[in-house]
Amino acid sequence: MIIRSFGTTIAVALAMLLNTLPTFAQEPPELVPVNPKLSAHTRWFEPVKIYNLQTEHFPLADRDYPRGLTYEVYSAVGYDLANTMVIKGPNKTAAGLQELVIIDTLGNPGITKDTIEAMRQAGVLPPRPAKLPIRAIIYTHNHIDHAYGVHGYLDEADRPPCPPANPVKPGPDGYYDVDNDNLNCIAIIAQAQIDQGVGNTATVTGTIIDARSSYMYGSFIPRNHVNDGIGPQEKSKPGYQPAYRMPSRLFNEQLLVKAAGVQMKIIYVPSETEDELSIFVPNVRNTEGVQANPNDWGGPGLLFSAEVIQGPSFPNLYSLRGTTYRNPATWFRSVDRLRSFDAWCMVPSHGPPLCEQNNIRTLLRNFRDAIQFTHDQ
Repeated sequence: MIIRSFGTTIAVALAMLLNTLPTFAQEPPELVPVNPKLSAHTRWFEPVKIYNLQTEHFPLADRDYPRGLTYEVYSAVGYDLANTMVIKGPNKTAAGLQELVIIDTLGNPGITKDTIEAMRQAGVLPPRPAKLPIRAIIYTHNHIDHAYGVHGYLDEADRPPCPPANPVKPGPDGYYDVDNDNLNCIAIIAQAQIDQGVGNTATVTGTIIDARSSYMYGSFIPRNHVNDGIGPQEKSKPGYQPAYRMPSRLFNEQLLVKAAGVQMKIIYVPSETEDELSIFVPNVRNTEGVQANPNDWGGPGLLFSAEVIQGPSFPNLYSLRGTTYRNPATWFRSVDRLRSFDAWCMVPSHGPPLCEQNNIRTLLRNFRDAIQFTHDQ
C-alpha cells in the first residue's frame, strides 16, 4: 500500500515536470524512396475501375468483338487485393432484372458492400432498394481475398444461399443446371478441396500465416506503401470481419454449368492452390440464334483465368508467408490447359482483362515458360 502510494506520488510529480517543459514538433519519419518500377506497377490497380467488356476490349477492335452474346461481363479492379467479377445473364426476374453470376467475392464483406455500391452507381447492378438477383457464386479458390467477402453479396441478394454440400463427398462431375435445380437459393460452386484448404489455413497454419502475410505485404508500413504486387493491398473495414460460406456444390475435375441463362465450363487447374478453378464461356452456347450441339463446349469464348495467371505479376511459386507447397510442374501444365482454349478475351482475378487472341497466347506462353524455366533451373 505504501509502495503504491509512493509510486503514484512520483508519477504525478513527473507529469507536472513534463508539463512545464517546452514542446517540440516531432518530424515525421523520412520517406523511403520508392523504386520507380514498383511505383509504375501500381497503374494496373489505381485508380479503381469497373471494366466493362462490352465497351472496352483491351485492345480488341470493336469490329472483332463477338456479336450477339447473350451475357455481359464486368470486372471490378483495385477495390481490394483481388477482383470481383459479375456476369449478367439473359434470364430475368419478374421485375425485369437480369440474373447474376458472381466470380470471386473479395476478402471482406464491408469492402464487398462498398464495391457493390460502386457497381450500383455505375449502372452495372440495379439501384437501391432492389435486391441483387444472384443465381450463382463461384469461388476460384480458397484464399481470403477471393472467398471471404461472400456475405457482402449474400446480404444484398434476393434469396438465401443453398445449404452447404457434404465436404467429404463432392457431387458428380458433368452437367449442373442451376436455373432448374435452385430456383429459391443461390448455388455456391467450388472445387472439392476448397473446404480442406480453408480449414487448414484457419486451424493449422493460419496463426503464423496471418503474421507472415503482414510482413510479406508490408501491412504495417504507415507511409509510402506501394502495392502488393498482385493488387493494391488487402483491405479491411471497421465493423466487418472476413467470413467464409461453405459451397453448396462441389466437384472434382470439370463441371458444365447453366446459371442465369449463361452456359459455362468450369475446369480444375491446380496451380497457386490445390483447388484452383478457371471458367470458360463458349460463344457457341451463349450467342443469340445459335443452337449448339449438346457436346460442343469449345470454339471461341471468354476465359476467366483465376489465379493460374497472377495478373501483371511474376507467378508466386513460393509464398514467403509459408503456404502449402505449390508444385511448379503442375502449375505450368495448368497454364497449358488454359492455352488449349480459343479465348478472345481473358479476365484474371488480379489485374485488368486482356483481349485479342495473339495477346492472350503470348501472355500465357510467357507465363508458362517462366514457370518451367524456374522449375528446371
